[in-house]
This record gives sequence, structure tokens and C-alpha cells, in this order.
Amino acid sequence: MHTRPIPFGRKIRILFLRWHRFIGIFSAGFMLFLAVSGLILNHAHHLNLDQQGIAFKPLLHWYGIDTKITPKGFQFDNNWLSNQQQSLYWNEQNISYCSQLNTALRYQNFILALCNEQIIVLTSSGLLVEKLIEFPEPFKKMALDENTASIILAGESQSYSFDLENLNFLPLPLLPQNIISPLPTTLPSSMLARLDGKLIDHSITWERVLLDLHSGRFFGQAGILFVDLLALMFCMLSITGAWLWLRRH
Repeated sequence: MHTRPIPFGRKIRILFLRWHRFIGIFSAGFMLFLAVSGLILNHAHHLNLDQQGIAFKPLLHWYGIDTKITPKGFQFDNNWLSNQQQSLYWNEQNISYCSQLNTALRYQNFILALCNEQIIVLTSSGLLVEKLIEFPEPFKKMALDENTASIILAGESQSYSFDLENLNFLPLPLLPQNIISPLPTTLPSSMLARLDGKLIDHSITWERVLLDLHSGRFFGQAGILFVDLLALMFCMLSITGAWLWLRRH
């Protein structure tokens, strides 16, 4: 039995129809999301999304933001000195940059905090007085000598007696025996809770998250390429739909 060959135009129409259906089914959910997210982004300011910082920790971790709290610090009366996210905190107040807080102690009317690269001098109420950065060598330990009531700083090769008034470092032949080096203690739960709320970075807004999802940047380069692919598919959907409609009419 002889079969009539299918005309070329009809073959193209069948091919376009199949692709049109496949692309439409595959991209329906993504198209709906892009449409809804685009609509919301157009009104982000009125919805206050550009001012609302996210506080959801897993989402902040996805953006590479550290939200961990250092649970220990040094207590001075009813106040706490701690090292949070490379900053020195007096209670919930950010005082200064501090990559690592080695120790802190009270000396006369001052509080001294030894960081890796500096000694930070505070008043007894936590106000910043001075930052000392010029040392004979890096110090890892700071203590008080009970006998002389002087500040002792220990480096890798030498120990020093530190004169805070004249900012002099006097080398010591031996490390004194009767020295007191404070140890950190656990911060109270109420302080940890206040720091947890204080340290959350609100620079990432919900508008930023929605925009990153809309553009695919939320998932890195792979997400961007996927959205690009969807854009090409939407173009194909428009072309095949228009061609099929014109052929039908």
C-alpha cells in the first residue's frame, strides 16, 4: 500500500508542536516563579523588602556570613569583654578590631586586652583609650606580677615588664613566678542571647535574596546558566507558539 509522504511544512508543524508542548510543560513552574518574583521585586520598596535584613542563620551561612558566637570572655564587675567575629566587644558594643583575644586584665583604672597584633586600653567602663601596636616582638601572654604589681608580657623569646604610663618595655632575665594571668569564663546565657541578636549581619536583605533567586545567582554560576537556558526556552516557546498560530490561521 502506497503511503503519501508527509509534507515538509507539516513535519515542521509537528516538530514545533512537540517542542512547544515539552518546553511549556517543563518550564511552567519556573515561568510562574519568575513572573511572581519579578512582580514582587517591582514592589520590593513598598513591601519593605529592601530594608528587612535576614536573620535566618542557614541562609546567612549560604552567603558565607559567620554567625558563630564565642561563648567565653573576661568578666569585669558586671561587664563582659569578648572576642566576636574578629572584633572586641564590651558587652554588646563593638569596641575595636581584634583577630584573637589572648587575655584581658584590670590594671589600676584601666582594662587591657591583648590581641595578636595590639594591646587595646579601655577605661573601667569600656571606653576606648588607646591602641598600642609597636612591640619588641609579638606577645601571646599578659599577666600581673603580684610582687611588683606590674604588667608582664611574654613573647616567644623574651619576657618584658610593661610600663603603661611611659609605654616602655623592659626585658626581664626570667619570667616572674608569682604572676596572675586571667582565664576566660563562660558568658551568661542572657549575654549570649543579646550577642546572638546583635551579631547577625543584616546587610543581606530579602530583596537581595529574591533578586538572586530570580537571576539564578543564588546558586552560583550553575544557577545563572540555568536561568539563561530558561530564557532561551521561553524565546523558543514564543517563536513556536507564534508560528503554530500563524500556520493555523
